[in-house]
Amino acid sequence: MDFCITITSYRREKHLKNLLRQIEAQKGKYNIKCIIFLDGCHYHIDYPSWCEVHEVPHHGRRNWFKMINVMWKYVKRHHFLYYYSLQDDITLTDDFFKKTVRLWKSIKDPQKITLDLRADERSGKPLWGNYEVTKMGNVYLTRWVDMIFMADNFFFEHVGPLEYRNMPSSSGVARQVTKRFRKKGYNMYQVVDTMIHHGHIESLMNPEIRKKEKLKC
Repeated sequence: MDFCITITSYRREKHLKNLLRQIEAQKGKYNIKCIIFLDGCHYHIDYPSWCEVHEVPHHGRRNWFKMINVMWKYVKRHHFLYYYSLQDDITLTDDFFKKTVRLWKSIKDPQKITLDLRADERSGKPLWGNYEVTKMGNVYLTRWVDMIFMADNFFFEHVGPLEYRNMPSSSGVARQVTKRFRKKGYNMYQVVDTMIHHGHIESLMNPEIRKKEKLKC
């Protein structure tokens, strides 16, 4: 398998299906497996060769880490070259797969573990700590990752199960992953030019923080 893609979805059937149509249109000759995790939702996808996993009850922000644990445990059953973590409120740029693979291969770093696919107001800036950010061609070495990213099997060898974090305005999942990888000395990158469009739909998980941080790209 070339790509394993997970997509989390909650109350966005229309947007999810639009994203799936984009993936289907852009996949070309790539062998792709999509696994859609529906968080307490009852709609269905229209692609029999892909998987849908219904998580009941709804996890929401407080228990999002449980959803991610289930998702990543499921992914570990499969063999693939590249992994993409996506959400139902994004759209892809043209030639998404070709461009992202090219960027991933351009990072000549044996310690690389993730490539964040968004370029938004956080681009080129530190997050969850005062770390130096370095521009390296078409990517930044940021030392942080959010939940829309790509990786390979190296990621799953080192991420481990997530734990509950009492965060007032977010699930805390990305922050937890980021700090774990920093401690282990692994490097997290971010694209300079966005590979996806995001932030144009109201957030259902973090509406408070999105009033301040639009994360539009």
